[in-house]
Amino acid sequence: MWPFWWQLPSTRMPVIEVVPHYLSSADANRVAVALFGETDFYEAEPMLSSNFTKAEIQEKINRWSQYTNETSIYELYGDVGDAADTVSVVKSFIVDYTELYESASDENLHKKCQWQFKKESCYLLSEEELSGLNLENDNDSIQATVKVGDVRYIFNASTRNKKDYKLNNVSVSLYDGLSPNMIDERIFQAKLCRTQEPSEAQISSIKEKAEGILAQMGLGDWLIDECYVNTSYFGSIPEYKVCLNAVLVLEGVKSSRRPQLNNLKSEEVYASNYYISDVKFEFSANGDLVSFKMYSPVDIKEIVNGNARVLSISELMEKATTYLALSDIYTYGFAAVDSIDEEVGCKVSIANIEYGLSRVKVPNTDESYYYVPAITLEGNIEYYGKQSGNVFYFSESTPIGKAHNEVDVHYEEVNFTYSVKSSFYVVERKELTKALHDRFCVLGGIVIYSQVKKYDPIEKCVFTNGEKVGYDKLIVACGNREPPSGSSAAKRE
Repeated sequence: MWPFWWQLPSTRMPVIEVVPHYLSSADANRVAVALFGETDFYEAEPMLSSNFTKAEIQEKINRWSQYTNETSIYELYGDVGDAADTVSVVKSFIVDYTELYESASDENLHKKCQWQFKKESCYLLSEEELSGLNLENDNDSIQATVKVGDVRYIFNASTRNKKDYKLNNVSVSLYDGLSPNMIDERIFQAKLCRTQEPSEAQISSIKEKAEGILAQMGLGDWLIDECYVNTSYFGSIPEYKVCLNAVLVLEGVKSSRRPQLNNLKSEEVYASNYYISDVKFEFSANGDLVSFKMYSPVDIKEIVNGNARVLSISELMEKATTYLALSDIYTYGFAAVDSIDEEVGCKVSIANIEYGLSRVKVPNTDESYYYVPAITLEGNIEYYGKQSGNVFYFSESTPIGKAHNEVDVHYEEVNFTYSVKSSFYVVERKELTKALHDRFCVLGGIVIYSQVKKYDPIEKCVFTNGEKVGYDKLIVACGNREPPSGSSAAKRE
C-alpha cells in the first residue's frame, strides 16, 4: 500500500511535442522592460572600451577609493588571501583612470540600445580586432547596460540555431565594465544584500514580484517551484539573497525539475542539444534584482496525445529498479575510485519522488522534444571503503542519473523517463525486523541495495513493497520521516 503522498495526481497525462523558441528582438526588449521597467538601456561596449564620460570615471574613482586599505578589502571580500595585492591593484586602477579622466568627454557618447542582434564577439572586441575574423559560428546576442540608482547591470539575450546545438538564454548580472578584481560587482552586491535577514512578508512579496515579471515576459507559462534564502558570509558580515527558481508549465501540467545539462554537443541520438528550460532569480531582501537567468523557452508544436494513460506506481518502480540495477561504480561521480587500495562500496538511496512532465529528445531530429509523463527520483550517494569504513565521497542533491524508456507517443500507454537526484537512512540488516520492514512498506518506503565491489557493477538494487528482504545492509528511503524509534539508522543531513 502506498501512502497519500505517493498517489499519482491523474491516470491521464499529456504528451507534448515542443521546439525551441528562438528569441526575437521584441522578446529581448520585452524581457528587459519586465525586469527593469521603462528606463534607458545602452548598447554594451567592449570590455576594454574607454568610452566613459568624466562623470562616469569620477564615479568609479570615488567608488574604488573606499577600498585602498586592507581592512576595507577584508570587510568587502572576507577571506581574500593577500589583501595587500588587492589593494595594490585597486590603487593602480585609480591611477590609470585618473589619467583617463583628463582626456574623457563631458558628453554622453554611449548609444541607446537598438534591440538588434549581432555577433557576440562584437561585444568583446574592438572594430580593429574584429577585422578579418570569421564570426559565422558566433552566437547572436543583444547586450545592454542599465543603471538603477547607484547600481549597474548588464543584460544579455543570446540565440543560436546551428546543427551542433541550439541556444536561447537571457541573463542579467551586476556589472560596470572592467574593474580591479571584479570589485564593482562585489560593491554592488554588498550594497544590495547587506540587510537584515529577509522576513516572510518580504519573501512573499518578492515571489509575487517574480511571478509578475514572468507573466510580463510572454515566454511561456512558468511555475516557481523553489524559493529560499541564501546566506553568504564575507568575514563575519552576512549577505542575504532571496532565490527563486521556476519550471515550465505545459497544458496546465508542471515539468519536473531536472539537473541542467553540461554538454550540448553529444552525438548520441537521444542526447539533448538544448539546455533544460529553467528560470533563476536572485533578489535582495528589499526586492532589488541581483541576478536573473532564463534557459530555453519553448513553443508547443503539437499535442501528440492529450490523454495518455500513465503507468501504475508498481510499474514505475519496476522500470526504475531496472535502470538503477544497470548502474556501476563509475556512474555516480567519484573519479578517484581506481586510486583506492581496498574494495569500495557505493550506497545509493531514493528519498523523494516528484511527478510531472520530463523532456526527451525526439530521435533523428535536431530540434524537436517530447514532454512526457515522468517520475523524478531524488537521493544521495556515498562511496566508502568496505574494510576501513572510511567515506571517500558523499554527495547530497547531486544527480545520480536518469533512464529513458522508449516513448511511443501515438499509443495510449506512455512509458516514463527517470531522473535520480537526494537523503537517506542506512539500516543494518539485523535491525530490519519484521515490524520495521512492515512499517516501511506501509509508508511506501523504498529499499535500495547497491553494494559495489571495485570495478564491478552494482550487485543488487531493489524496491520493496512487501516482499521478503534478505541483504546484509540496506538503505531505506523514507522521505522526510524520521528513522523508526530505536533504530541506529543515521540520517544524513
